[in-house]
Amino acid sequence: MKVLHIWNQAGTASLISNELNARGIYSAVLQDKKHDSLGISKYYNDVTYTKIPFLLHSLSASRLYDIIHLHDSYFMILPLKILYPGKKIIMHYHGSLVRNNTLGKKRLFLEKYVNKIIVSTPDLLKYNYQKPPELVYDMIDQELFKPKPRPLNGRAFSCLKWTQTDQSLRNKLITSGFSFHLETQNRNARLIPYVDFPNFLNQFEFYIDMPIINNKIVYANSCAGLQAMSLGLKVISNDGIIRSTLPNHHKPNQVMKQLTEIYKKMVKG
Repeated sequence: MKVLHIWNQAGTASLISNELNARGIYSAVLQDKKHDSLGISKYYNDVTYTKIPFLLHSLSASRLYDIIHLHDSYFMILPLKILYPGKKIIMHYHGSLVRNNTLGKKRLFLEKYVNKIIVSTPDLLKYNYQKPPELVYDMIDQELFKPKPRPLNGRAFSCLKWTQTDQSLRNKLITSGFSFHLETQNRNARLIPYVDFPNFLNQFEFYIDMPIINNKIVYANSCAGLQAMSLGLKVISNDGIIRSTLPNHHKPNQVMKQLTEIYKKMVKG
């Protein structure tokens, strides 16, 4: 069995691919170089290309694999189906593409041509899909994001989501009964390389993971929030609970047990 991952949302594809290869299942990741600004694919030695070579190589390489696992890369569905009608395709949604209704009705149309739909957070299960989605939590690199001693300094950090503002987050914290020396950064302006992110986060005692998207509260933890949990920071979520330990369902063994079962069933089917 061979599995090709196309696109690499928050490094999820790289982590899955590495775990598959470690288990004797051949896997690779392809990514558009422009969308690897934090160096995630580079860190895991996965291949990146500029736009047109990326698209051409993705289509060409797909012929060699049994399963094509698309990570939000919806634009690959129709070309793959035209070139390889019998190819098994997974559409894996990681959040914003569905929550923001980015594709509108086009998403439902494209889903007719995939064999499996996966979502990475529980809130995504409530949306409409062409096929019943399966929840597979994103895994976190526990080696890179392993706990280290940090100061108990009361400092807090948050990556703001899309149009979320610094002041709106501060107001939410106040109404939730929290008060911190808070530092924020807009998600579109985050320039901290992936490999340096653990050391950056370790300056803080708290991570504020309270995303509001399209004026709606999102109760799912962000990838950065989960990485902060893995490091042992005190992560405050929209439910008001403080967590400092990564839940088991985000750890590699549990995620890979579920994914390998999905892959095996698809190949047999």
